[in-house]
Amino acid sequence: MKRRIRIVLGLFLAAIIFFCWYINVPKSVSSHEKIAIQTFLGSVNGADQFYINEVQFDDLSFEDQVKQLQLLSETLLDSFPQGVAVPKNQNRSLRALLKNKEGQCYDRSYVFEAILRTKGAQTRHAYVFETHSDESALQLLRKKKVKTHAVSEVKTKKGWIVVDPNVDWISLSATGEPKSLDCICENRESIQWDQPIFGDHIQLYSGNCRVVYGLYSRHGRFFAPFNPIPDVNFRELAFNI
Repeated sequence: MKRRIRIVLGLFLAAIIFFCWYINVPKSVSSHEKIAIQTFLGSVNGADQFYINEVQFDDLSFEDQVKQLQLLSETLLDSFPQGVAVPKNQNRSLRALLKNKEGQCYDRSYVFEAILRTKGAQTRHAYVFETHSDESALQLLRKKKVKTHAVSEVKTKKGWIVVDPNVDWISLSATGEPKSLDCICENRESIQWDQPIFGDHIQLYSGNCRVVYGLYSRHGRFFAPFNPIPDVNFRELAFNI
C-alpha cells in the first residue's frame, strides 16, 4: 500500500514538473534567433557603437553598460515604434518584430532581454500594475480594467536597473546609482532621477504600483503552447518571494 502511494505521488510530482516545463516561457535563445540578432545589430544605424558585439556585457564598465542599454533601447524603439502588437498566438521574437515592423511594450521588452542574454547579461522581466489599493498580485491578475506595463531589468555592475521599452528612460538616479523596481516602489517619493520620468506610464514609477516578476502575459497567448494560463517564467517568479 505504501509503495503504491509513493508511486502515485511520484507520478503526480512528475506530471506537475512536466506541466511547468511545458508552459514555462523560455529564457534560452534559439540558434535562428541568435543569427537574426547578429544580423540586426550589424545592420542598424550606429552599429559600430554596439560594444556588446565584441565584448560580453559583464566585462564592460558600469558607465559603458548604461550606454549600451540606452543605445539598444533607443534602437529597438526607433526600429519598431509604438503601434500594433505582434499578433497573439505567435511567440514574441526579433523575427516576429521584423515582420510586424512595430510593437508594444511587451514585444520590445522581451526582444531587448533576449538580445542582452546572448551577450552574457542577466535580465528579468516584470509586469507593473497601477493600483491605488492594497490589492494583491493575484487580485490584480484577475482584474480586467487595470493599467499595466511590461518592463525589463538588467543586472549591472552596481545592481539591477530598469529599462523602459516605450520611452528613452532608465532608472538611474541623480547620483548615478541604478534603482530596481522594488526600490522604486518603496522609495518613489524620495528618489531624484538623472532624467525626469515622462511618457504615458509615468504614474507606474511615481505612484502606487505592484510589480510581478516573471509574468509575460495574463492571457497565455504570447508564447507556446498558447493556452488560457498566464505566460510565466517560473525561475523569475521566484524574485517575487
